[in-house]
Amino acid sequence: MKETLGYRVKQARKYNKLTQDALADQLNALGGENSKINRGMLSKWENDRESPTLDNMRLLSKFFQKPMDYFAV
Repeated sequence: MKETLGYRVKQARKYNKLTQDALADQLNALGGENSKINRGMLSKWENDRESPTLDNMRLLSKFFQKPMDYFAV
């Protein structure tokens, strides 16, 4: 199986024992008042139907303590 961005986001989320709602809350807290990530967005990212914006990629990278290249497959 090819590791896609969605696969890696989902694996990182599950490894940290977070639901999509919990991860969205954590990313929004990290991103400040301009961050508007929700469960639906995460679902689209995890299923490779959409890609996160550059700002959201930075949040994922910072939250999971991974280099941005890890998610930019």
